[in-house]
Amino acid sequence: MQLELRQEVAREASRQADSGKKIGALRMGVTGLLRLRDATFDSDEVLPSHPADMYIPTQQDVFEAAASSSLTEACQSVIQSSLRGMTAGEVRREMEIMGFDFSNYTSNPLSSIHTVLKRLDQAGKVRSSKNSAGKTIYEALSTE
Repeated sequence: MQLELRQEVAREASRQADSGKKIGALRMGVTGLLRLRDATFDSDEVLPSHPADMYIPTQQDVFEAAASSSLTEACQSVIQSSLRGMTAGEVRREMEIMGFDFSNYTSNPLSSIHTVLKRLDQAGKVRSSKNSAGKTIYEALSTE
C-alpha cells in the first residue's frame, strides 16, 4: 500500500511539473500575441503581401520556443520553420511572436540576433544571401 501511494505521488508530481511547463509556454504565447498586436516593424522587415507567405507559429513552435534555453536555438528554430529567407529583423519579430524572452539581453536584441545568424552561417547551419533590396537574408539548408 505504501509503495503504491509513493508511486502515485511521483506520478502526480510529474503531471504537475508538466502542467507548469505547459502553462508557462501558453503564457509566453499570449505575451507574444500581445506584443504582435502592439508591434512596430523595422525598416528591413518585409511584411508578406500574401497570407500564405506569412510564418504562423504552431502550438508546437510556441512550446519549443518556451523550452529553448538559448538565443541560438531559438534563431535556428525560426529559420528552420520558415518557408523563405528571413532578415534578422524578421527573425526577431517571429521570436517575439513565439514568446521568446529578450528581457535578459542588456544590449540591443537585434544586434545579438545578427551575431548569432552570422555564426550559424559560418558554421554551415544556415545559408545567407542578399534579397532584391540588398538585405542579408538567412534560410535553412536543404535537408535532402
